[in-house]
Amino acid sequence: MSATESWVKEFRYAIKSKIGSGWQVSNDRGNMRLLVGNKKEGFSSINLPFAWQKDQWPDAFDFIRIGAEAYMESNKKLPLKTAFKLTKQTSTEIQLDWKGALVNYRN
Repeated sequence: MSATESWVKEFRYAIKSKIGSGWQVSNDRGNMRLLVGNKKEGFSSINLPFAWQKDQWPDAFDFIRIGAEAYMESNKKLPLKTAFKLTKQTSTEIQLDWKGALVNYRN
């Protein structure tokens, strides 16, 4: 896929305007890769759990935004990989284990 596709431009613009100029995304063999930093201080990068596809970028943007907040709140002391690992583990969806609750109730 060409980097000039409109969704790629829109995705990169959203990251630059909402998260910051030091945050970039790129295509890494069909998957998303996040780069953070600048030429002077160097870059850190991680692979994201999203395919490089138009329908994936809105979810990826939210994931990056949350991970970036965790990274920036630690004053960049938390390794990038750790900040995004924590992001991956958090979920806005609550899943209830009704079977487990019923077993515990019976006991």
